[in-house]
Amino acid sequence: MNEIKRKKGGFSMVEVIIAMAVIVIVSISALVFIDFSIKNSYEISNKTQAQNFAENSLACFKASGDLDGFEKNMEFFVEGFDEITATDTNIPGYYEYDYSSDIYDFVSKITVSFDAEKDTFDITVVRKGEEIVSFSYTKYPKTDNGGAEG
Repeated sequence: MNEIKRKKGGFSMVEVIIAMAVIVIVSISALVFIDFSIKNSYEISNKTQAQNFAENSLACFKASGDLDGFEKNMEFFVEGFDEITATDTNIPGYYEYDYSSDIYDFVSKITVSFDAEKDTFDITVVRKGEEIVSFSYTKYPKTDNGGAEG
């Protein structure tokens, strides 16, 4: 009688299919996690860039004493912005600026006003309809006695 001898050291077809299914499930989970991490990193990077832009804009405003000073200070760091629009509002001392960039993927609206009583700065930074950062700042000009109210 011819008996077929089987080796007992190999894997059965069921074991191989189960092992492959486990590998596929783990691989897909890892790819989904990597994709999520990349998107999340991109979102955080854009929000950080927007916040930095707002803070730098405020620093430019604080360092300036008038509109010309503000515009010169802003020229220093707005490289990379595709579109910069200044709007004359027909209100003396009150100006609006729109900054947008494909690189940074956000739009910023800055409103400044310079007058004898106070200088004001407002900024709103938006990305895909979501407000990322918005704040206002008022700078009171120095008085004759070094800024102290008398």
